[in-house]
Amino acid sequence: MCVLISCETGGSNVPPWVVEDHFDEFDQGQPCFDQGQPCFDQGQQSLEKESRGGVSLSRWLGDRAARDTARRISERLECPITENPYSPLLLDVSRSPRHRQLFSSVTRHWSQASRSRLINEVHTPYRQSVRQQVSRLLVRFPYVVHLSIRTFASVNRGVRRRADIGLGYDPQHPFEADFCLDWIDELYDAFPMLRVRRNYPHRGTVDSITKAMRCHFAGMNYLGIDVQLNQAWAARPVAIRDQVLDAAAESLGTITRMYQSEAA
Repeated sequence: MCVLISCETGGSNVPPWVVEDHFDEFDQGQPCFDQGQPCFDQGQQSLEKESRGGVSLSRWLGDRAARDTARRISERLECPITENPYSPLLLDVSRSPRHRQLFSSVTRHWSQASRSRLINEVHTPYRQSVRQQVSRLLVRFPYVVHLSIRTFASVNRGVRRRADIGLGYDPQHPFEADFCLDWIDELYDAFPMLRVRRNYPHRGTVDSITKAMRCHFAGMNYLGIDVQLNQAWAARPVAIRDQVLDAAAESLGTITRMYQSEAA
């Protein structure tokens, strides 16, 4: 069994043509820096500076908590990771191409040509990279567990969400359900105060990258699970957060080893 980590929402890059066509005030002669590293990567310009087009910088930067979580768990498990390097404010690569919420409130009003170009240059390549990664792993391992990491707002429409972690899966997929139940048990042993809910705040059957991969690899030993973390704690750089994330990675390792021994 192999675990594959993905993060669809943690990027901050934008294609150069977006800067040229939609942000006239963007100064391409001044490279931006992220933690001391230039934000130019293979021709991709990052929006690591002031707000652009009236949109706050924090929105362009993407879901840093999800990105850092995905990287930390991948490092602890020594498992592969796939990241979308582009800002989620361009479009949501988790959504299918015809989903009404594919584009953000900023880009949905762009021209058809610009939106099609975003699909061709951002959405399609990322989906293909995830499919290729899963395909390669299925050749080497009897099962592939794909964990898509993201966070959710602690308050939604004035209502506080009562969960620390949500695991989204397909209830009609017995192996996914069993895997999540085993993982919840392991997490409870490590942190009894941690509130973990199933298919919350979003069900694992909604339009997402895991649902798309589940359909693509139907009949194969693929498990797609959405790991959703409450921003109230996941976005805070405190010691308890790192302890929980390390416990999550350790419990995942325990489960995969248990499944492997049973299969043997």
